[in-house]
Amino acid sequence: MREVHNLAAGMKEAIASIKKAAVDARSALDAEVGRAAGNVEKVRSVATDLKEANLEVESFLGETGSNFPSSGDSPMSAGHADINGVTVNPEAKK
Repeated sequence: MREVHNLAAGMKEAIASIKKAAVDARSALDAEVGRAAGNVEKVRSVATDLKEANLEVESFLGETGSNFPSSGDSPMSAGHADINGVTVNPEAKK
């Protein structure tokens, strides 16, 4: 009879331990879900800032898509480019 009593007590302790572990796991999960939600908001904020910056840069660049003058306006466009696409300014000091 004592063995049955000891077995029952051991089972109660095991069940209590499992319940405590489940509560701890749930608390850890809830904490991580909360952190994830906070990080999502940070990413959304950064994405919004990046979108605004991109729009500002795009409006600065205008229709050309570049902040450099077109190649037709370049004083070096009269020269010939080498194999790497480099054009030497004929007026540059050697």
